Amino acid sequence: MSTAKEMKEMSGDLLIELVAYKTSKWKSKTKEACCLYHSEQTPSFRYHSAKMSFHCFGCGKTMDIFRYIMDFELGISENDKGSFVKAAQWLADRLGVDYEKPGGNITPAYSPNRNPDPEKKPEFNLKSKTGREYAMPGLEEESVSVELVEYLDTRGISEKTITHFGVTGNSKRMWFNIRDEKWVLRNCKGRNLGDFNEKSKRGFTQTKNAKPALFGMNQIKAFEKLYITEGEIDAMSLFECGIANVVSIPAGSSNNGWIETCWSWLEKFKEIVVWGDMDEAGEKFRREACKRLGEERCQYIEYKCPSPDLKDANGVLMKAGVKKVTDILEKYCRRYPIEGGIYMSDIQDVDDTDYSQNIPTGIYGIDEMLIDPRLGQTVLVSGREGTGKSTLLSQISLNAVAEGRKVMMYSGEMPAHRVKQWLFCQAAQNHMYTRAVELKYDRVSHFPKKGMVGFIEKYVNQNFILFDNGMLAKEECPKILDIMERFVVKHGVQVLIIDNLLTSDFHRYGAPGNQNGQETGFLKALVNLALRLNVLIYVVAHPRKRGAGASTVIDSDEIGGSGNKKNLVQTTLYLHRDEDDESLSYCSVLKNREFGTRGVVKLHFDPRTKQYICARKGVADKYPWVLEYEMKLQEMKEQVKRNGKLGGM
Repeated sequence: MSTAKEMKEMSGDLLIELVAYKTSKWKSKTKEACCLYHSEQTPSFRYHSAKMSFHCFGCGKTMDIFRYIMDFELGISENDKGSFVKAAQWLADRLGVDYEKPGGNITPAYSPNRNPDPEKKPEFNLKSKTGREYAMPGLEEESVSVELVEYLDTRGISEKTITHFGVTGNSKRMWFNIRDEKWVLRNCKGRNLGDFNEKSKRGFTQTKNAKPALFGMNQIKAFEKLYITEGEIDAMSLFECGIANVVSIPAGSSNNGWIETCWSWLEKFKEIVVWGDMDEAGEKFRREACKRLGEERCQYIEYKCPSPDLKDANGVLMKAGVKKVTDILEKYCRRYPIEGGIYMSDIQDVDDTDYSQNIPTGIYGIDEMLIDPRLGQTVLVSGREGTGKSTLLSQISLNAVAEGRKVMMYSGEMPAHRVKQWLFCQAAQNHMYTRAVELKYDRVSHFPKKGMVGFIEKYVNQNFILFDNGMLAKEECPKILDIMERFVVKHGVQVLIIDNLLTSDFHRYGAPGNQNGQETGFLKALVNLALRLNVLIYVVAHPRKRGAGASTVIDSDEIGGSGNKKNLVQTTLYLHRDEDDESLSYCSVLKNREFGTRGVVKLHFDPRTKQYICARKGVADKYPWVLEYEMKLQEMKEQVKRNGKLGGM
């Protein structure tokens, strides 16, 4: 048993970590941070080791571990009755100790949520790096019913396996209680007992806003070889067959958020075997998981499925027994082929009607000519200074976000706050307002309406990542493409934008003094990255200078530097403005290797929304966040008509 003082001593270093994580500025040497309780630019929130607490010299606030829990975990006031005891008990549960209340009363740690290994640090309800706040669920059911044991017995699952994985249930429903590697409960997935043909009748539920964790990861002890299945009962089936190091994914074959949140844990394994269902969704899951986890250490299960009943591990266990499962693991566990050659039988046909591999630019004429840019391609964008290349790519990145894709951009010319301002203005489309920003020169600018910003952030904050140019100032900075590759693998980024080639670290890709060779080396690395990781890359390259009397006809030789540029990439676009009408621009498709189509797309530019619109179409498609905003406005108008009152956004 532990007193509050003893628990506070246990948590001193943890409090420092929590503040360092949450604050905007942290000085590790002096243990100072910007205060969590008020806005400030200069850190004044200082840690006192003797008192094991932080004190702000700006607002006077003092915070120890219990105050942190009250304010940021439980959301209760120090004036609430029993608030300190609640905070202390909450901390005791996560430290895996019994809390001794003042006066000698002992409250045992709540066993279902208790951390069995006090050496492991407790996990707190922190926001993710993208700002999302995860839920902290409680158990839906603590017991194991006779009906649950009997049902899982029909699926070939023993009571020993049920206990190992912590599955609970009553007479009607079962719960897969998913804990992370520190034994913190992250998700309670429920379903009805019994088999149903229709998924809607199975009654699937899970914790809302749960932090993705792998079912069974809390029981993994060795870090040599890990087996990953598509379903919880499949993982339990492999455990029945003697595979101890087995987990399952938390939210279906199409959701790979677990790779990002469990990355540091997954990195520990030397080998990973992926067993997905033998169907189209399972194949996509295997391919995507192995690509991101590293094909060099991944194997996958693949066999001809004679019946839908045998498409997964549990189906094989139920219908054919333990020996068949182990035979499949031995005979049908495949590694990715040696690089360098592909048999014709291994080349997959591409279905041109399957647009899951395509990411349109959102500009009709360009998409029509390119038949939507495809993953695995590199697109070179060129044009003279001031023709709007960065604006075009910003608009293309927004459309990718609207399509549900993650984008990462390197901008070598514009500071981060300008990129964000420009991006949000484009995202707001026609929902803008105008105000003076420089009275001295009577200059005005356009900004998204305040109510619009929250709707934009809902999509953009999670899916648009800007390269941190501050990294380039470090003495031993990794290459830009190496950093981008990490975001592709770990965070699932699918679109990369390099704006532009000359401001990048291209000089690191060739012999010193040979700029053309360096630029060619950089482009080769880009093309290789796009093909290897199946991502779509846009790169800006400036055109060569024209001499007197040069032709006005634009072709691929217009692009500056070595002719290798146009030969390396799959697609080349050239943007230029009408000399007589600044609202008109033209995008020339100079190269389209896959389909061979070339031509010119006439574009209108709206200086207010900063967007290009295909002249033939005339109207831009609305982004999903704009549609949500307009729907909310309409609801408010209807509310006023009904009640005479205006609700908030």
